[in-house]
Amino acid sequence: MQHEFPLVIVEKIARAGSIRGAADLLSITPSALNRRLLSLEDELDTQLFERTSNGVILNAAGEIFITHARRQLAEMKSVRSKISDIKGVRRGRVVIAIDDNVAALASFAEEIAHYQREFSDVTFVVEPTPANDIAQALTEYRADLAVQLHPTTNSYVSSLCAAPAQIYVGAHKGHPAFGNGPLRLHELAKFRWALPVSGPLRDSVETSAIRQGLDFHIGLEIPAGAAGTIMQGADTIGFEMSTSGKPSSQKLDYRALSSRDQAPMFVHLSQLKGRSLSVAAGRFAEQIRKSYAQP
Repeated sequence: MQHEFPLVIVEKIARAGSIRGAADLLSITPSALNRRLLSLEDELDTQLFERTSNGVILNAAGEIFITHARRQLAEMKSVRSKISDIKGVRRGRVVIAIDDNVAALASFAEEIAHYQREFSDVTFVVEPTPANDIAQALTEYRADLAVQLHPTTNSYVSSLCAAPAQIYVGAHKGHPAFGNGPLRLHELAKFRWALPVSGPLRDSVETSAIRQGLDFHIGLEIPAGAAGTIMQGADTIGFEMSTSGKPSSQKLDYRALSSRDQAPMFVHLSQLKGRSLSVAAGRFAEQIRKSYAQP
């Protein structure tokens, strides 16, 4: 729509940090985009950007305008989605910012697959995001929903639901450490461990082991969630986190780590407080709510 374009150009220029970069995103010439921006600034009787040698940055007026622009564009996206729903068209695009610490959760990929079995024309964009940037992705309307390990402290973000995260121990089938029932870290200390380079999963396991005075050896540092594909060595023990029960693997066996050896952790689904979600994003959020509510 024509009335949206001034909002779009300001949002694209702010995101790109330059007229030329935004012009590439919009597939128009830099000179044409600059004329549209100057026309808008003339209409508003104020500049929206400070011009620098490295590009452009929003000034105070621009910050006010872009907050309005992003809100209006998000509302129009929601309106289009609701109109399509009335017409019986089940399409849409759902952008989800997912905390790096939980990006590898198989259960989340399964939730998307379950949704798309019914609504195959809905596209999901999953953006792994540093935990500290999750709230900004929502407030800047870059994401419809967010999945994070810890509840946000940002007053503009609302947690919709949460599910407990359980740590599981993974090793080759028939591993001598695996008996019946949950495993204790002191039973695993004699084996080499594979742990993420950093993050809450490693923090939880290491903190518990140190508190118990265990003499443990980390033989492999891997990306979070990669234990099932990277672990090597007959005696290597890996650790993974799940919100939907024991991970499945053809090559590895998994056992729950005892609750006495891990601090409680919860995976939260969040959105910008007061934002009207598109039909597709709203339906997916409701699916996650129901899934997290199951024991």
